[in-house]
Amino acid sequence: MSAADEAFVEQAGRMLRDGAQALDASTRSRLNRTRQKALLELREHSRIRLWIADQWVPAFGAAMVALLVAGLWFGVGLPTGRETNSRQTTVAPTDPGELLDLDMLLADESLEMIEELEFYLWMDAELTPEQLEAELESTG
Repeated sequence: MSAADEAFVEQAGRMLRDGAQALDASTRSRLNRTRQKALLELREHSRIRLWIADQWVPAFGAAMVALLVAGLWFGVGLPTGRETNSRQTTVAPTDPGELLDLDMLLADESLEMIEELEFYLWMDAELTPEQLEAELESTG
């Protein structure tokens, strides 16, 4: 807190203490009874919370442990060896040269090349390297 805030708090506290001392006896008595009643209600509320914590938290914890043990014991939700093998997928082997070709196509960032990718793949599959070279030289 800054010095101004501390001075304000000190002044407000002094005024409240002076005001409390200036009260008549009946008002002080009434305030004291109200304070004692509020403190008693707070203690009762704390007892209820403590009872709930004492009774229900251990029961809930025991139920969770029992569920965990049952899940581990019966293996609920765990795949068996057969299920694991049937769900595995195989990846087609790729030729590193194909990846380099794709990198060259994408490095150019020519949208025409990407749009006509199926044509180039078909041409690569249909023509021998010599025929493909001759075709490229003729279009030149």
